[in-house]
Amino acid sequence: MRTIVFDGDSMTAPNPADGGTEWPLLLKEQLWSGYSGWQNYAKNGQTVDQMLQDQNGQIIARYKFSNTMLMVWAGINDLHLGVNADSLIERITIYHQKSDRYSIRTFAFTLTASQIPKYAPVHQQIETERLKFNSWLRANYKLIGADALVDLAADKRIGEFDSVLNQQYFQADRLHMNQGGRKVVAELVKAQL
Repeated sequence: MRTIVFDGDSMTAPNPADGGTEWPLLLKEQLWSGYSGWQNYAKNGQTVDQMLQDQNGQIIARYKFSNTMLMVWAGINDLHLGVNADSLIERITIYHQKSDRYSIRTFAFTLTASQIPKYAPVHQQIETERLKFNSWLRANYKLIGADALVDLAADKRIGEFDSVLNQQYFQADRLHMNQGGRKVVAELVKAQL
């Protein structure tokens, strides 16, 4: 039996702010049979650096050399904190390659946009870095040891810069998805399994 593990930030973390169901549980509802374990290590506000600090104890020690798939969706908090795409690429590469060395199958995720009002002065800078990161990840995910790419940013419903304004898929904060958006994420992940 296979195990699915999740790591990342508030886009994946349990108990979304709007009270809905996180996308990993929506995915679980669709895939129930054939998977023996589900564990979500995503945390609100988590950066890739923080994920790297926790990777040995949370991920490697528990899941090395097992039949585990690891969903890795993170990076927008790094961009909010001023990390550029090149540094984010370096960090996410380390995360995937380390998991791959221990035979943990990883799924890489492109990043969706952010228009959180408090970051309005740097929206364009964040967007430029996001697009650069996404373009690089599409071309290189296999080279960093990822087994699949979940290209959220390519989906017209949730992937465009102004998609975050669509309340059919996003909460009013212009970053986090609502139930409609999280259903799209579960659908896109399921298509890669």
